[in-house]
Amino acid sequence: MAQIGHFFSRMFSGGGTRGLSGDAARVLPPDPALGFYDAGLRRHQTPEDFVGDPSLIWEAPDARGRRGGLRRHLEQVRGDEAAGFTDVLVIVNRGDFERASLDTVEPWVRRAERVLEDEFASFRLQTGFRPYALHRVVGFRVIGEGGPEMDGATLGLEPGEFVTGLLPNVYVPQAGEAPAPLAVHLHLPGAWEGYREVGQVGVDQALFTLGNHWLDNFRHPDLGAPALYRLQRRPDGSVVHVTNPDLADRYRLVNEEAEGGASVVAIQEASGRPVAYVVLAAAGEEEDDAASDGRRAMAPAESAAPGASTIWFRRAPGGEAIPEEAPPAEAPPAEEA
Repeated sequence: MAQIGHFFSRMFSGGGTRGLSGDAARVLPPDPALGFYDAGLRRHQTPEDFVGDPSLIWEAPDARGRRGGLRRHLEQVRGDEAAGFTDVLVIVNRGDFERASLDTVEPWVRRAERVLEDEFASFRLQTGFRPYALHRVVGFRVIGEGGPEMDGATLGLEPGEFVTGLLPNVYVPQAGEAPAPLAVHLHLPGAWEGYREVGQVGVDQALFTLGNHWLDNFRHPDLGAPALYRLQRRPDGSVVHVTNPDLADRYRLVNEEAEGGASVVAIQEASGRPVAYVVLAAAGEEEDDAASDGRRAMAPAESAAPGASTIWFRRAPGGEAIPEEAPPAEAPPAEEA
């Protein structure tokens, strides 16, 4: 269990060594609030045609013959613990993605995803790589730079470049998997009245985020920062609410109680001004019920990011979640050089 605590301490923090494929350049703009996401992204470049042969996304040499691609990224983050991500994101530069869309035999995105699934399955057998959910096939989401999934944002990728993302909040629902157990309901003062369901946390999803960035699971400009709120859900069903630790001096979490005794997590600025209110409920509950009853699927978590504002929960008789003292935090191990 200590290893799980160490893993989540690192997962919530935005820093750490990068060991990029080719160089140590950032993928996202140099904003400290983006450190959490940028740490999980790698930029790759190859002179070879990965549109014609999607296996080159898995492994391909760059212009100087150095090995790159998703396999290299996985090798750099591999450790003795389970991986810190459920599924994998791949972002292809705009020009090559548009060229790939001309494939009329089989949709190129699906072909690329299938090739990566097969390559990862072989990699797991060869290396003993431990995915976050041992019983689950790792999924892949391949998107084009500047597309609707990115709200039109661009990364300045050149032809032959792509980005791989091993991010804990990336989740690709799979056919036949169990229904999502948790729904996230959000009230944004000034944006809408009452609570709205803004997302569901998949049964094997490591993290769910609220923020103002296209990488967040739910995004809205009023949320103020990338990954402002993070809901960690461990495989055993326990959860913890955490703010972005890189913004610990600007935001905090406060536990409040709504009518009917429901636990509400308020996201506040340091001044005390409320930014948003979050309520968790069993997936399928109506919005009004989510903020009025006391049935919550929250339980204790083991570790969170140093410096982050954190609220821990334990399950009370009858199912209502009530706050408790956080367990002693373990110091994360030193990063390897």
